[in-house]
Amino acid sequence: MVSIYVVAPQGRPWPLDLSSAEERLRQHWPSAHITRQVSLVNNAAYLSFDVKINGRARWGTLQPELCLSLAEGSPADWAETIAWFVNQLPPGSTALAAMDENPDLAPIPPGSSADDLRDLYERLDRY
Repeated sequence: MVSIYVVAPQGRPWPLDLSSAEERLRQHWPSAHITRQVSLVNNAAYLSFDVKINGRARWGTLQPELCLSLAEGSPADWAETIAWFVNQLPPGSTALAAMDENPDLAPIPPGSSADDLRDLYERLDRY
């Protein structure tokens, strides 16, 4: 399993705050275990969450202005979550796709479907 990322372009953070991001995650996954954390590296607040997707335990983190990190799953497992998240961003926001060990970032086209995103991340995973 690889880690999957949705990131904001450098210098162009998303206009999301921790409280509203947490509320949206709780609405999307009512049974998720979500906690607030603080990074030891940069002292930034972020959300950590544990969810069940396709019957298996998965986890991720969300630093609301910068990055959604998803672990313990494939692009197929996380595609619907990525589509949901990108649609939560304010209009005009830009999101980039990234995968572990692949230095390339790929723009996520607005309105991408879960199938589109699965294909995009699978291409990045073939690095």
